[in-house]
This record gives sequence, structure tokens and C-alpha cells, in this order.
Amino acid sequence: MLRIVHCSGYALGNDRELKKCGTVVRMPDTQSQSFNDWGTVCWGMDGLLGRVPKTVLVAKTTSADTIMWSTGSTHYKENDALISEAQRMYDTAYYGYGQLMEEFPHHFCKEGILRTEERYRAFIRSTSELDVQSKNTRTSMRVLAEKVDAWSGNSRAEVNVVTSVNHLPRVVRDAHITFIEVFGKKYAVRVSLVFHGADTCYGDGRCEDIIIKDLGR
Repeated sequence: MLRIVHCSGYALGNDRELKKCGTVVRMPDTQSQSFNDWGTVCWGMDGLLGRVPKTVLVAKTTSADTIMWSTGSTHYKENDALISEAQRMYDTAYYGYGQLMEEFPHHFCKEGILRTEERYRAFIRSTSELDVQSKNTRTSMRVLAEKVDAWSGNSRAEVNVVTSVNHLPRVVRDAHITFIEVFGKKYAVRVSLVFHGADTCYGDGRCEDIIIKDLGR
């Protein structure tokens, strides 16, 4: 079985916490609103895992074959170069070994792929793919579904999707819609979708802000 972990990008986040990042350059459809919480959302705080360390943890525990970092909607301008958020997330993970051990000791210990920084970086480097095409949640899931279809052949794939917990409802909806569109009747036998909520919320939101409209209680 092919095992894939997908880390959702955060197109609305600024980089006040990550001083090394440059000017944020956004696509027109994401310029209307932004939040100064990229570090909290994507890295974490006070022992709470953001999207990047949560992705690393899921990849480690599932022995992932591939990690996909998203998105192409937001770029950071450094000197004359534009760096996609997907690349920024990859860099945050790749160079984050020391911080993982220091800030999240209850989740990460020096064993397996985490035994040494060299082994850790080799794992991140060998498994990572960048999605710089997607512009929002729906297109992010579309890119993911098409990649899974291409990579898995006729074998079954386990797809683990990581995002902020208050972003999960949108991701679950869009993932099921796009995977069924891509795989058709084979979806049920080809793909297992698993969703993981990071510990921090995006957009200054809280879990309590999630609105659920269904027939249940």
C-alpha cells in the first residue's frame, strides 16, 4: 500500500513569527484578508503542534512513502526570488530537527528516522514533493487526488491529510468531492482518506467557532 501525507498550505498567513521570511506576495483571490499567525498555525506554540510538525509526526508513524507540501497561492519574496509557501513549509520541516526535539519532546524522541539529524533530513528530503499549482483548498485536493492516481497505479493508497482543526471540515468536503471525481467508481477500493487535525487553529479562530449543519445533534 502506498502511504502519502499531505500538509495543507496556509494562504492567509503572514510571517511575523518567522523573521527569516521576506515580503509576502499573494494571489489576487487571497489578498482580501490575512492574519499574523503563520508561525502559530504552521509550526505551533506552547507544546501544541502546528501543521508542519504534525505532518512530520504522521509521516513518521505511518512510514510514509511521500509527503506533499502545499500551496502555490502564496509566495515569499527574498531578494529577487519568489519562494512558494510549499517550499517554505518544506524548508521549515527540513531545518527544524533541533526545534522539534526542543519544543515538542513529548511527541518526538531520538529513535528511528529521528535518531540523528542526518537521518531525519534524509527522510524529509527523500519523501517530499511540492505542490506549487494549487490556489485554494479545492484545487489543493484536486492536485493531491491526481498525484495519488498517478503514483499508485492499480494499488491501494492511504492518504493522510493534515491541516488546522478548524480547517478540517472544508478539507474533508473538498477531498471527498475531488477524489470521487478523479477515481470514479474505483474510489472505494483504491483510496483510504484519513484526516488529522493539527493542535492550533488558523485565522485567529477556535474549534468552538466551527458551525455544523447536518441532521444530527
